[in-house]
Amino acid sequence: DIPSGLDADTGAVLGVAVKAAHTLTFAYAKPGLYTPEGRNHAGDIHVVKLGVPDKKILATTGHAAALIARETIAANLAPREAKTYKHKAGDILVVAGSAGKTGAAKLTAEAALKTGAGLATVCTWTDALPAFEKETKEIMLADLRREALTASLGAAVAKRSAVVIGPGFGLDNDAKTAVDFVLRT
Repeated sequence: DIPSGLDADTGAVLGVAVKAAHTLTFAYAKPGLYTPEGRNHAGDIHVVKLGVPDKKILATTGHAAALIARETIAANLAPREAKTYKHKAGDILVVAGSAGKTGAAKLTAEAALKTGAGLATVCTWTDALPAFEKETKEIMLADLRREALTASLGAAVAKRSAVVIGPGFGLDNDAKTAVDFVLRT
């Protein structure tokens, strides 16, 4: 069901663990098998259904996490109609990135667009904007000015469908103020 010595929930090695080429796991996919350490020990993972409904399994195991299959995601993402206006499809604000740390913010905005958002805007510190301007084509940019932090952030957050905050944003007092502002808005 899981390689001996591997924790089924966390994937942690409990002293010594078997490194398997294949793991047959029963009833449901154990979260620990999909962590980096779990994948390293499990090899190819095969889930063998036992005929017990998934809802019953989750109710009896009490797992706080569950794996989401590609099929489940695809079934819940309907294609957007060609005539849909971009703001009706979702207007996502990504408050992220800083000088030298723009990659995760860019990937976050690109992921929003690839999953159906009509518009993605990265709101980042003034000194990080040049790096984004060189790299982005479909992503909008908003200047997050430290000297007018809540005003520039307030204008960027207004009327957005969703706000993502964090990747590569920094840990200084201005970043903390920005996070607090977004959480209160």
